[in-house]
Amino acid sequence: MNIVETNLKFGSLSKRSKTTRIILHNADAKKCSAQDIHRWHKERGWAGMGYHFLVRKDGTIERGRPEDTVGAHATGCNSDSIGICFEGAFMSERMGQAQINAGKELIASLKSKYGISKVQKHKDVNPTNCPGVNFPFDAIVKGETDRWVQDSTGWWYRHADGSYTKDNWEKINGNWYYFDGSGYMLTEGWHKIGGRWYHMDKWGAMQTGWVHVDGNWFYLQPDGVMLENNWYKEGDAWYWLKDGGYMARDEMLWIGNELYAFLSDGRMARTNDRGALV
Repeated sequence: MNIVETNLKFGSLSKRSKTTRIILHNADAKKCSAQDIHRWHKERGWAGMGYHFLVRKDGTIERGRPEDTVGAHATGCNSDSIGICFEGAFMSERMGQAQINAGKELIASLKSKYGISKVQKHKDVNPTNCPGVNFPFDAIVKGETDRWVQDSTGWWYRHADGSYTKDNWEKINGNWYYFDGSGYMLTEGWHKIGGRWYHMDKWGAMQTGWVHVDGNWFYLQPDGVMLENNWYKEGDAWYWLKDGGYMARDEMLWIGNELYAFLSDGRMARTNDRGALV
């Protein structure tokens, strides 16, 4: 584990006589460095950065207040604790894996070094929302991970912090899934979301491209939305997706003011100057 020495300059500090716990915080800032926090805390009249460490979003760990000194991060609890701050605003953001891994490594190292096991959130000891509702405490401290969960109703996706997505999309391992108002994944078939039609595969993942459903072909755009009442070109071939998304085939259709013929594979028929199919 590499800790970046920031060489911050502090006012008068006191040595900590004992270490019994670690208290975790968020910076409540989407982007900041130890130098930024040091400046902010000095502007409050403090000796300097109140936390002993800052874990950045990219997994970098920056040194703050000297580790053996009393911090200024949790009122009434500074004399026996080490304060660790995580860059980010976790009332609205979610923490990335690099930052989670760095936090886990730092905490494990400090627990071993001081022979302690107690790790708390700032809000456990003071009246505050810090480190935020989206802070992945269990993932960092207990090794929890994001995972799929199935119950008698269906599948849902539990985040490491215990939260789950509702009424929204989430990208998981490269695939997009939609979760309903109760947090359950939408299953195979057609689903109307936000006034647009999508099709999920047998695993519940959003599909794109051509799909064959109940004997008919449909085209799903790169964002998953079903194409209808519109043309789609693939290579040199043109296809018409009718009302309801059905691909036109083996038929002739008036589209606008012109009559078009479509072959059995859905391609628009082409004619020569005499009107013969080519």
